[in-house]
Amino acid sequence: MLFARCLGELPSESCKLSPGRSFRCRHGCGCSWARGGLERGPAAVPTALRLVSAGGLAAIASTARRRAALRHCRTACKGDATSDVRVVTYNVLSPTLCSARRFPHCNEQDLLESVRWPRLVEQLDAALAETTPTVFCLQEVDELWAGKLHAHFQRRGWHFAYAMTPLTYFPPIGVALAFPGDLELEELRMVRPAAQLKLAPPRSPSTRWQRFKDWILDHTVRNHTDEEGAAWTLAARKQNRLLAAKLKAKSGCSFVVATYHMPCLFDEPVQRQAKAIHAALLREALMLHFPEEQSLVLAGDFNTKPEDSELQVLTEGALSESDVAWPTALTDQGLDFAQWQAGSLQLRSAYAQQGGELEYTNYAWIEESPTPFRATLDYIFTASAVEVVHVHRPPLLPQGAPVFPTAEQPSDHVLLAADLSL
Repeated sequence: MLFARCLGELPSESCKLSPGRSFRCRHGCGCSWARGGLERGPAAVPTALRLVSAGGLAAIASTARRRAALRHCRTACKGDATSDVRVVTYNVLSPTLCSARRFPHCNEQDLLESVRWPRLVEQLDAALAETTPTVFCLQEVDELWAGKLHAHFQRRGWHFAYAMTPLTYFPPIGVALAFPGDLELEELRMVRPAAQLKLAPPRSPSTRWQRFKDWILDHTVRNHTDEEGAAWTLAARKQNRLLAAKLKAKSGCSFVVATYHMPCLFDEPVQRQAKAIHAALLREALMLHFPEEQSLVLAGDFNTKPEDSELQVLTEGALSESDVAWPTALTDQGLDFAQWQAGSLQLRSAYAQQGGELEYTNYAWIEESPTPFRATLDYIFTASAVEVVHVHRPPLLPQGAPVFPTAEQPSDHVLLAADLSL
């Protein structure tokens, strides 16, 4: 017997292919697929299917039609309230960090804020779903663009929320959420995960001299990897905010969308350990504020490659004590990484569920770097009750192509989007 799943997601046993090149849903509702569409009695949702081999079917309908077919089949089969949503995540590259000095290998014209802003708006508008609500998760939003984005979305009748992360050397940037007015806001949370760490209380960078001293201290902590508690001190100094919204769709289905910009810490053990601490604290914050929520989506720039163990801390709450990213416990301070292990929350990457992660999401060549940086750092994570229907795969450039930002890409990151069923 041949099996195929609705919408061409293979393999699955949810639907059975009949000898007549159609298949009937096993839910017992009488839905059946044929070459013309999904049928249930006299009603039908048009879509086009073609037989690609003896082993299954492939959908050649548009994404919108596939979503409509999925809603029809699920509603008919289960009778449950369903709601589809598109979640978009984009590190927009703060204008305060985009300069010819920082990006010396880019065309200077492509780095101008006045040039990049309309290109950014074009990227956002192109990511809007046609028939389902879209929620935008944005990172590296400075104060200038926070105001511009608020006005842009307000003209659409959308809601815009912004959580600023004060920095000690660079001008402040933050994360933002934007969503349409037909999604009801049930709860909004702005959380600083590192607030649990009391080693380094935040200091107000009120003067240029204070900002310089903070930067020196930060730089010193980063490079003294053998100092006891260095990872905890570094993690405590990072003020990154989690921004999360609990939303309700018109169908009555509630879900949570959260965004976070992980501290930019790479390579050195103390930096990876500090990032693992943030991953554990972020995970704990989600479980604390949304303990029973299984329809949860976490999206953002996590500054972590797919192969890095810090990512497993975030998604599964697990890390080996022998791993280089495991921070040594400070028992006298009551800080033990093991206390944040496990937990019920399980997250999976939407792209990993749909054919694998992108080759890269960040492609840049910054000052003093001998070579371009090209890696996957951005993700859309989903909890157990969220099904990934489709992911947007932007066109990727070969090695040696001009680094971002360019005329086509206003940021040094690419935009990610996933269509989800709740």
